[in-house]
Amino acid sequence: ARICAEDPVTYKPSPGVIRACRHPQGPGLRVDSYAYPGYEVPIYYDPMIAKVITFGETREEAIDRMQRALSEFVLTGIKTNIVLHRTILDHPKFRDGSYTTQFIEKNFEVIEPLLFKEIEDPMFLIAAAITAYNDRKTKDVRQLNITSNWKRTGRKLQLRT
Repeated sequence: ARICAEDPVTYKPSPGVIRACRHPQGPGLRVDSYAYPGYEVPIYYDPMIAKVITFGETREEAIDRMQRALSEFVLTGIKTNIVLHRTILDHPKFRDGSYTTQFIEKNFEVIEPLLFKEIEDPMFLIAAAITAYNDRKTKDVRQLNITSNWKRTGRKLQLRT
């Protein structure tokens, strides 16, 4: 799944500062990302901020791992398309493999209400409230996570490969 800083309904970019970031971990899972708390997602470049790759013995196992990984992925401060990916992964046509490249176009009337339902999930709202409260307490997110130049250089070098 290509995780992008964009509105899951309008597909418009969602630039801003990442307030909290926790990448999923586990077997059969790979995450390639440069996201970290305090990173400012610019408006002028590709909004992709992570790739989540899962694999398993069966297609079903890989899909289940992706669902788990996306449910554990925490990115606050910007809108992302994580909820769109989770909604698509739950769709019966995706699960059974009977979809085409026009999947979203042909199923949007079914997908759109599920996006809003997911966004209104109580856990999502609780996480958003906690983030808003914490944002109010700190003026600058960069004070929360001071990244050393060594760590920044290491991240840049990893992106080159």
